[in-house]
Amino acid sequence: MHFIKYDKGALGEALVGNLLSIIFNGEVQKLTLRGEGTAAMDLDLSYPTPFGTQTTRKLAFQVKTGKSYARWHKTRSEWVMQNIKDTHIKKWQNMNLPALLVWVNPLNKPEVYWKFIKADTPSTYLRLSKNHKLRPEAIFEIDRLSFLAYKQRKKMPIINLKKVSLVSDARKHAKKKLKKIKGVHKTDFVNVEISNYVLKHLTRASKNKTHIKDSLTLLPHVPTFLKHIPHYIETTESTDDKKQAPNEHFEVIKRKVSFVYKNVDFDDMRSAVVTVRFKETIIYPKDWETNWLLNKQIQHSLILESIYRKS
Repeated sequence: MHFIKYDKGALGEALVGNLLSIIFNGEVQKLTLRGEGTAAMDLDLSYPTPFGTQTTRKLAFQVKTGKSYARWHKTRSEWVMQNIKDTHIKKWQNMNLPALLVWVNPLNKPEVYWKFIKADTPSTYLRLSKNHKLRPEAIFEIDRLSFLAYKQRKKMPIINLKKVSLVSDARKHAKKKLKKIKGVHKTDFVNVEISNYVLKHLTRASKNKTHIKDSLTLLPHVPTFLKHIPHYIETTESTDDKKQAPNEHFEVIKRKVSFVYKNVDFDDMRSAVVTVRFKETIIYPKDWETNWLLNKQIQHSLILESIYRKS
């Protein structure tokens, strides 16, 4: 009996290329960037942004396949990459394209994890979150990170806040202004929705009254922040997932997304850090790997949850 021998690295690249083209609705090319040597990227992805801005983004991917490239960190419940040269990571950080490292874990049902290589990514300790699998929900976080990668930020003007002494007065003012800013706000890289939900979340009983008042006076200025590029974006798992009843046919992913703005000046405070937080929900069919999203859709929403500042 004759057995065909397959190259594990080539199979890993083929698997990742297939996933990228399907999930991102994009075009993948196999490549070796000249002059990069052993640190060359394996794949190039061009894809249309998921929010209809008629913009095409490009990303480069380095694919590693096999158990030798990662070890399980039991305490942190995450994978840690190994056998990756720090000189390679530094080369990826200096590329003209945003770079991602992808690891294929060859289980019976292979798992594929991704890591966005940023300027401040440590070259000696690469962590792979268990939430960073290359699945349909990945497109939104990766797209946000790729947008921020090479954007220049403009200084935000000084923000003047409504002077109020009571929480009730702040609530009345915020409620009045909320009527004018409710709805969908489209930016260059994301669509966000402002609804009455934010008012309910900001004024919940468990929150400190001083913080409630401050957040309510900030609320009318959310559109101003959305017009500016945040310094960084944090995406974390939501505890709401535990309350979500399992759906028989769909995956329901719930996350918290925070836009963080540094060095924001106010009339009553200088160089504050402002966080605008959203509730993200992503829904897609559980059988997406079987039908490859043919005649299927991915649903996405980003709803304003809160805004707050720290000196």
